[in-house]
Amino acid sequence: MDTDLIHKNSFDSEDAYAAEQVEWLLQWNNHLCLESDVGATALQMQLISVNSLKEKLKLKLDELGEMLGDACSSLEHRSTNKLDDEFQTLKAKLEETENKIHLLIDRDLELRRKVEQLTHELHFVTLQKDQLTIERDGMILKLEEQESDYKGMVAKQDQQIRSMQVIISESQHEICQKEALRRQLLVDLEGQEQVHLQQMEAQRQSLVENNEDSITCSICWVTWDADGDHRVVSLACGHLFGNSCIRNYLMRSESCPICRQAANVQHIRFIFGRHVIPNQTQ
Repeated sequence: MDTDLIHKNSFDSEDAYAAEQVEWLLQWNNHLCLESDVGATALQMQLISVNSLKEKLKLKLDELGEMLGDACSSLEHRSTNKLDDEFQTLKAKLEETENKIHLLIDRDLELRRKVEQLTHELHFVTLQKDQLTIERDGMILKLEEQESDYKGMVAKQDQQIRSMQVIISESQHEICQKEALRRQLLVDLEGQEQVHLQQMEAQRQSLVENNEDSITCSICWVTWDADGDHRVVSLACGHLFGNSCIRNYLMRSESCPICRQAANVQHIRFIFGRHVIPNQTQ
């Protein structure tokens, strides 16, 4: 009865707990294998080793149970001393087996702690990876925006360059046209200058011919001088004479020799003008 109680309470409950732990470790290992490669593989190998060791222990416990059953059945045929020795031997083996099971439980707990640590580290690495992924995506978006802005600026500059080239081409064409027009105007101005000079010369000749009488003293019929005794003077009526001629005339008469208005020496005025001084070289 004591042997059956020890077999049931010590081995069956421990095997069920160990089996539950192994199953939990296997499930956790399968979940971890989806996220980690090297660490998960190592844990899986350790769990497989633990599971194999527990299977061996279970088989050993079964053998010991069978041995205890055989020992119970042969109690009637053995001596009391021999049964005590065998019982002590079996008890020692059971205690050793229980110690091994406790060691396995401790090892399982250690494996759990390692799994939790690896899970925490994996979670931390995953958070860092997500953060880096978000930062990378933000940088990619910013780079794409900057690239789009750069392409827009390049397109705008290309358009401005083309516009400037068109403006430069049109300006050069307009400059060429204006240069040709300027040259033509210079030619026309030179021709007009020649014509103008010819016209001026003709007008000068005509003025000389037409004004020959207007630069001649109406008393002596000699052209007056720019200075001296025969320089040009006028009376109050506006008629022009040589200075010496009109003075001599007023000594004999007190009227203008042309219009016959009253005049005397005080009415004589010197005349300064361009067309009334023809004999400056004399």
